[in-house]
Amino acid sequence: MNKRSYLFIVNPASGKGKPLDRLKIIKETMEKEGCMYRIQLTEGVGHAKKLAEEAKEDVIVAVGGDGTINEIANGVKNGNKIIGLLPSGTGNDFVRSLNIPSDPQEALEIILNGKTREINLGIVQDMYFVNVASVGLDAHIADKVTSIKKYITGTKAYIVALIKGLITYKTIQLKLSVDGKLVDINTMLIAFCNGGSYGGGMKIAPMADFNDDLLDICIVSKMKKLKLFILFPSIFKGNHIRYKEVEALRGKEMVLYTNEKVKINIDGEIIEAIENKDGIFIGVSDRKIKLLVR
Repeated sequence: MNKRSYLFIVNPASGKGKPLDRLKIIKETMEKEGCMYRIQLTEGVGHAKKLAEEAKEDVIVAVGGDGTINEIANGVKNGNKIIGLLPSGTGNDFVRSLNIPSDPQEALEIILNGKTREINLGIVQDMYFVNVASVGLDAHIADKVTSIKKYITGTKAYIVALIKGLITYKTIQLKLSVDGKLVDINTMLIAFCNGGSYGGGMKIAPMADFNDDLLDICIVSKMKKLKLFILFPSIFKGNHIRYKEVEALRGKEMVLYTNEKVKINIDGEIIEAIENKDGIFIGVSDRKIKLLVR
């Protein structure tokens, strides 16, 4: 008999309501196994983090997308807590990188009987991220999605936002320090990657490793819009690295310096206008999290 206790944090706003469809199989499986568990639905942004902070259970299960996982990772302060993953978002890039199956029954089997794996966390200022933090085009597109969803729903909203974003986006002039080495960049996009893919399957950093104590950095410099349209599909296969406008770096401690207000995409959630005269710190945290995997 499994002696661990479980808290399932369910985000009903993720994946077009998919998390709510998981409730029946969660209850049936946990009761069949005789496990101690409870289910808590989130009520808005930041609630999953609060629930994780207050949790007494041994295992906290994220039933949602990458944003839900991010909140739980930020909320778990006790190093003995373990995070389980029940994929229920739209992109599910983080869990895919960890080879967690999308089938809920298979994912529950890992939650009950999987092995524990400890991975690195990235950090932006004082906020942790599990997968990718980025500045530039993708944050611009995500911002467009929010406004377009008022008029268009589903996948069409993302397609319209992508096209509109690629057409209207302007580059950002900034300085980037990578482990003390300073470079000037006129950039379309900078992604700081703990995991290798984001944005629904874009392999932005094919060589990223959750356990190497480094972040893989992908820098896309200024280019003509037509070339950007040609380059963009190649990211889904990880082939964008071959373009001369794309640079791949690795580092542990980075600082972004810019006179512009920038938005940062952290695990799929947009953080508004981070501004700091001393620069924006992005790096690998000393803190790690424990996950249940195959």
